[in-house]
Amino acid sequence: MTKDFVKLTPLLNIPGIYCHLLELNDTKILVNCGTDQYMDVSIYKNILPIILDCDVILVTSFGIECIGALPYIISNNYYKFVYMTLPNKILGNIVLEEHMNIMKTFYTFDLKKTSNILDTSEKIVDIKYMQPFSIKDISICAFNCGYSLGSTLFRITKGVTSIYIGYNINHRKENHLDGVDLNKIKEPFLFITNSAYVYKEDVSCKERDGDIKRFAEKYIAKKMRLIFVVEYPRFLELALILNTMKNTKILCLSYQVKKFIERAKSMIEWTGSKTLETFYREKHNPFEFDNIEFIDFCTKMKDFQILILIDDNVLSPVTSSVIHKYNTENTILVFLNEEKEEKFIRDSNSCRVYNFTGRYVEQTEEESSESSEFIEEDLDSSEEKDLHWSNFSCEVWKGRVEAASLQEDKSPQTEEQLYEMIYGKKESKQRENKLEICESEEGGEEMRFPLDKNFRNFDNYGEYVDLEKFKQKRLRVEEIKKEKKPVEMIYIEDKKLISSGFQIKCLTTTLNFSGTCDLNSIKMILQGMEVQKVLIIPSDVESAKMFFYSLLYLNTMSQYYLCRGPVNLSSDTSMSIVNLSADFLSIEYKNIGDDNIAQFKGRKIGNVIEYLGKPKDIMVANLEINEIKKKLIENNLKVEASGNILIVEKKTNVILEDNRIVLEGEHSDFYYYIRNILYQNIAMI
Repeated sequence: MTKDFVKLTPLLNIPGIYCHLLELNDTKILVNCGTDQYMDVSIYKNILPIILDCDVILVTSFGIECIGALPYIISNNYYKFVYMTLPNKILGNIVLEEHMNIMKTFYTFDLKKTSNILDTSEKIVDIKYMQPFSIKDISICAFNCGYSLGSTLFRITKGVTSIYIGYNINHRKENHLDGVDLNKIKEPFLFITNSAYVYKEDVSCKERDGDIKRFAEKYIAKKMRLIFVVEYPRFLELALILNTMKNTKILCLSYQVKKFIERAKSMIEWTGSKTLETFYREKHNPFEFDNIEFIDFCTKMKDFQILILIDDNVLSPVTSSVIHKYNTENTILVFLNEEKEEKFIRDSNSCRVYNFTGRYVEQTEEESSESSEFIEEDLDSSEEKDLHWSNFSCEVWKGRVEAASLQEDKSPQTEEQLYEMIYGKKESKQRENKLEICESEEGGEEMRFPLDKNFRNFDNYGEYVDLEKFKQKRLRVEEIKKEKKPVEMIYIEDKKLISSGFQIKCLTTTLNFSGTCDLNSIKMILQGMEVQKVLIIPSDVESAKMFFYSLLYLNTMSQYYLCRGPVNLSSDTSMSIVNLSADFLSIEYKNIGDDNIAQFKGRKIGNVIEYLGKPKDIMVANLEINEIKKKLIENNLKVEASGNILIVEKKTNVILEDNRIVLEGEHSDFYYYIRNILYQNIAMI
């Protein structure tokens, strides 16, 4: 019997901003750290000590509502790891730069010090889908969530307790992404998601794309302009749809859009099967967007039929100024979210409107005007002097001289003076070259020549002293001035406030573009998972209540909770955790789809399963018709389902009956190709 305690606490408790503390036993996990559209991080001041105490931070998306406060948290000395997918890290940094450029109108901060924190921080770890990592005794793995490039559904596992958490889940395939793989969600104890699906309509991707193009073509034929306002996480999906409209003048305006597109081009492996199929079949990157012109400044705008404004803020100074410029009855303003349209209408009377002017300036790289360099050199023979170490007032640290100056009241010591101060006065090396008169043994005088001998240098203890050790090298300090070097001519915009608010004259409308998941779909998904407990995070108050009560009245065994405050749960599991003997490392596993399977004989001794050998071979197969259909579609085959029969390219039939798979068709290369695909779901173990 194992028992785990789970607690989820909304640290901000603001609908639409995601920042939740998930506690699993003694492990604290922070899931997201978002802000509002103004990136106001003052709301984190009181909860910052709680966040700094967390063992790890998980980020599910690169939207501001999930990642907005991450630079603030890291800059306040959060020293543990932050995990997110590579697109969330790279594209999230671009989105933060975009918002900081916009917010310069409202706040004053150093953009250079805050914009690249996701790229430069060593604490941010980028992960891949299905790449597990561990925090203490907890295993965490990321899966595709289906909403935006890099969006993540996290599986958090402790023993046999599995917790899944993900927002804005899409279960259907879109143009640039596949839907969430429901087969990866197995026996969840707790499933945590938001309520963004409640008011959405059940619409297929094909129908939605057709509606958007027909809508645009209808009003372009009437000589009207269309302005689409979209968020960065959904921009790629919209761009793929509009890019198919030939002979249409389409502009896209955003400060960082060019950088965003270039980064997205290198992330094809993160996209869905439709995008990959286009990439391999046509040998063309689908994110090239040949029919869309990208501009990064308002003053560079040209005439257009369709304009895409990328703006999470809805009424940023750029967006409000552009809409004000084209605020006529011949313009249709298209919002892809009902809440954004309501906010625009409500705040249009107080938004800021600017007049932008552009100019080129010379960018210079400013270095410090003066810098000191220490140059070590040998003194010339004419000025060579041996300097005593006591005459320097300097510090030497790791071989570098920080300051050097000679004492003013003392003159430099010579080699002889230095020697005499340490060892005393030395004997003369040379004797006078004169005769020495001595008395002889006979009493007379005798002449003796002096012994021509050079005495070596010894100290008072009789040790030899090498005078070369006392020679110093003089350090010369030079002041070097570095000039400013011109780098390039850059384009900047100046803005002047011309009004606050305006009256809306253009037409406004809303298109459903938040994904393909709706209330009925998410209810069917949760029922199919056989999840024990469901916890709802409010996207807004009304949708959360509706989601909660619609689940509550379902005739299921699951338990449902609405997260408006701390929620405490516990899991009791009757199964036990055992260890495997070392012999299990030698078992040969076979692949069936995405699973690894093997059979063995064994016995349990205490808490250890002992390997006793391999029994006779048996055939194992995955006979689920949906799995077989999925495998065929992944190989770019057209499949039609009719009951328990799959018709492949109208040539070969795959029949599932009585736990058998029957393949019917003409024996050809195509027939054997289908058979080899089916063999991937069959193995002898």
